[in-house]
Amino acid sequence: MKKVFCYLERGLAIGFLVTTVCLLLNEGANETMRQVAVWMVASMLYGAVSLVFEADAIPLPAATALHLALCSLVTIAASYILGYADSLLSLLVYVFPTFLAIYAVIYLSIFLSIWISARRMNRKLRAR
Repeated sequence: MKKVFCYLERGLAIGFLVTTVCLLLNEGANETMRQVAVWMVASMLYGAVSLVFEADAIPLPAATALHLALCSLVTIAASYILGYADSLLSLLVYVFPTFLAIYAVIYLSIFLSIWISARRMNRKLRAR
């Protein structure tokens, strides 16, 4: 079942990318498509930035701080490109707190999921 979800995820990602590009090319870049395209690129950058967690040489707290900083920059840049505020200060005041709240929820969810999975594995290993 895990393999099925992996392929569904890949299909969704590729399909989303192809559909967005086709809509941009065929329909023109209306405001909605512009926002979708900017956030799609931001999402890809978030994924690339997440490679920092694969670096064994970087301790988890440092990797988390680096990841948070880089994701913040991506979010502020995307928000700036889309004109969500009049100035950088406005972006920091209005966009950054929302970003931090969403980041915390996602980070904690992933952390808890990994922690629960590790506990299950440890239980299985002890049972042998």
